[in-house]
Amino acid sequence: CGTNKAGWTAYLKRNFPTLDTDFFNKTVEDYFKTHHIVEAKKGMFELLEFLKENGVKTAVASGGTTKLIKYNFDKLGATDLFCELVGGDMVENGKPAPDIFLLAAEKIGAKPSRCFVFEDSKNGIIAAHKAGMKCIGMELGEPDASGRRKPVPVEGEFRMLEVDTVISAIGQKYAPSGLEEIGTTGWG
Repeated sequence: CGTNKAGWTAYLKRNFPTLDTDFFNKTVEDYFKTHHIVEAKKGMFELLEFLKENGVKTAVASGGTTKLIKYNFDKLGATDLFCELVGGDMVENGKPAPDIFLLAAEKIGAKPSRCFVFEDSKNGIIAAHKAGMKCIGMELGEPDASGRRKPVPVEGEFRMLEVDTVISAIGQKYAPSGLEEIGTTGWG
């Protein structure tokens, strides 16, 4: 859904007023740590390695807690590919508010208008656009008959691209000397 823990907790309290939300949230986090299989998005390592080799600063900006994000990316062996990890617990308003992406851009020293967000939730795409960032959608919506996922329609610029296309486009538009001027946030 793309929102942070505070947004999720507020939703639970509104809709399930007798629920012990602290216990519930802890149980969900523990479950994800022990049962959830963390999988990298197709092409994630190739793209991140390309960006790192070319001096592009990157950040994870996820609605999950910073602790859980670090756990997941450590499990993938990908933590060192990011300059910053920004969790939903670090901002007041979760997605679709732009707060998390603006904080990620600030932490990597990038202007929001120079950032690309790789996002897999509708709320995240909305948040990216509200932050003034370009957004590349990944694996959104329900799969069609061929198994390919269709993008969820949202306002603003939206593209669904293969990683090779992204690397090629970034490499053509920004020569290696200009790559350090852009930043990427997102992945989650």
